[in-house]
Amino acid sequence: MTLSFFRRHRTLFMVLMALGVLGFVLFGTFPFVRAKIHEWVTPKQVAGTIDGKTVRMMDIYDLYANLKVAADSAQWFYMVLAQKVPEGEGQQRLAFLTQGMTSSYAWQAAGERENPIGRRMAWYAVWQEATRLGFETPKVQVQDRLKQLRDLGLTTNDYQRVLAQTCGADETRLEAALRTDMTIRAYENWVGEQFGLVVDPEIRRQFALMDEQVKVRLAVLAAKDFEKEAKEPTEEAILKQFNAYKKALPGQSPEGFGYMIPDRVSIEYLAADPKTFDAEARKAVTDAEVKKYYGEHKDTEFVVKEEKKDAAEKDKDKDKDKDKDKGKEKDAEKAAEKKIRPFAEVRDEIVTTLAAERARKLAVETLAGDVTEVRAKKQPDLDIWADGTHVKHVKVDGLFTADQLAQLKGIGSSRRARETLPQIALSLAEFMTDRAKARIALGEISEVFTGTDGTAYAFRVTASDARHEPKLLAEVSDAVKSDLRTEEAYHTALAKAKALLEAAETKGFETAAKDAKIETVESEFFPRENVIPYSMFGQWLTLPPQLPKVGANPVVVAASFRMVADGKKLTMVPLPRDRSVVVAELVDRRAPREAGYDRMRPLLAMRIGRDFETKAMKEVFSPEAVIVRHRIVVDPSNLVKGRSTDTGKPVDEGDNPDLY
Repeated sequence: MTLSFFRRHRTLFMVLMALGVLGFVLFGTFPFVRAKIHEWVTPKQVAGTIDGKTVRMMDIYDLYANLKVAADSAQWFYMVLAQKVPEGEGQQRLAFLTQGMTSSYAWQAAGERENPIGRRMAWYAVWQEATRLGFETPKVQVQDRLKQLRDLGLTTNDYQRVLAQTCGADETRLEAALRTDMTIRAYENWVGEQFGLVVDPEIRRQFALMDEQVKVRLAVLAAKDFEKEAKEPTEEAILKQFNAYKKALPGQSPEGFGYMIPDRVSIEYLAADPKTFDAEARKAVTDAEVKKYYGEHKDTEFVVKEEKKDAAEKDKDKDKDKDKDKGKEKDAEKAAEKKIRPFAEVRDEIVTTLAAERARKLAVETLAGDVTEVRAKKQPDLDIWADGTHVKHVKVDGLFTADQLAQLKGIGSSRRARETLPQIALSLAEFMTDRAKARIALGEISEVFTGTDGTAYAFRVTASDARHEPKLLAEVSDAVKSDLRTEEAYHTALAKAKALLEAAETKGFETAAKDAKIETVESEFFPRENVIPYSMFGQWLTLPPQLPKVGANPVVVAASFRMVADGKKLTMVPLPRDRSVVVAELVDRRAPREAGYDRMRPLLAMRIGRDFETKAMKEVFSPEAVIVRHRIVVDPSNLVKGRSTDTGKPVDEGDNPDLY
């Protein structure tokens, strides 16, 4: 019956199969014929004007289609060759011939932002500008680039694969796309070279900022030193302080106050102490493992350390070694006779080391097995898995903030890779409005964390409380009172610092500080920043200088160098966030060194040149700059009720609708 049904309707089924095959072919080739379809449908749609000349939407579409093909091919060429090309110079050359020769990063960013019609027209104007200035890439350069890729190992099959993936095996299309992309990239490179030139005065200025050093004498007056003198705050002051900062988290307001209740959680956990596995771990250690460890570590861990000689023995050695040649021979003999502790003597030490390592692994493995079993149950009691020997169950009463969790002994400092336990636990409270973002669900057992002593932990959050304003003043009254006393003590420190500064102007800093019974401390010479070059590409690691009693404080450092610029000897630096005041005296200054400049000039020139080039590229190629430079105007038909026809997103209120 089924066969007869198909026979009766075979014509219909043949038509459906033909349509299916046709649809499959069209779907597979659509990315490559889309440009033609678009041209048939909208052959005359106007995008707008550039320098007063009309530009079709099709022209912009063609440019972006070419750039897309070029960017995709660069990515594919890199992917097929990355495994074949050896490390070092070969990989650098591959990167240059692929990502280094495409402008994709710039034009993709221009097209991804809101209202891209005007921005894409800007990139079309850049391409026209590059062509007009003579940067159009000839075919021979494209062929040379492909030849260099073949020299790196690009096979014919690889090349055909890239063609198929990017432009439907159309070699002419790929060549045109690469020419367009390389034209824009050549223009970018030229602009970078022209504007990335570094002038000597700028290098000297940067070196002076880096190499100049000063020495200062400091008096630090901290609020905590005057809190005993502070009066008890009034009820009115307490209420005013509470109302002013109850919506800020502790330390998060500009003044450093805050009384909002932070995110908090309650936890319980399982803990496996490696010490409880020591006996079985020792039994598992074999003689072969002990001997292997001894062979691998005897030259580092088991060398006999020479005892220190007293002064009389050192004098005797000097008399014996007057002859330099003989002395050298003796040194060589001593080096050759390096003593190693015998295996029998250190065997027990090695067993202890290996057993401790194995015990830590056993603790983690045991707890990981328990975690797997817990997850198979629905909200089970964790104390079921506490065996009383290896694994114990602990339920911590109360709600804890991140800081309070971190203070819990053992578990508070436990980590899993780079994440700490408080970070994972508090994510639940932090994202109570969006639980999908939390790293752990309420009641879910965590992965295994490891403490500093090797103890393994697995926890779960039993309750969470998201940050909120305190309902009553009484909840935070102690913190409010403490802050008010500290604030009054800070004002006392300010007054004493001003008095010290005034006295130092007349009778000298040290004398004034001594009379006021204020301790002073002198720093070493320090720069604005400790700058350390860490690569050959103008990259730097900067570390703030450390000052005695102040630490790494950029405000105090800047004030110290400001004294040099202003020709002053004394300054006062209030630090309201730290609730302290610093009075500083300039002791000495070291000018930038000419020899240091000669040594650092190449690296400084590289860094400054890169900064200049980045700034120039932004000024020349940013869509906003191009729109102004070429008087780009988007056709009004492409703006419907303030929305871009490309994205449907609203035009920014500050944007000029004529441009976007």
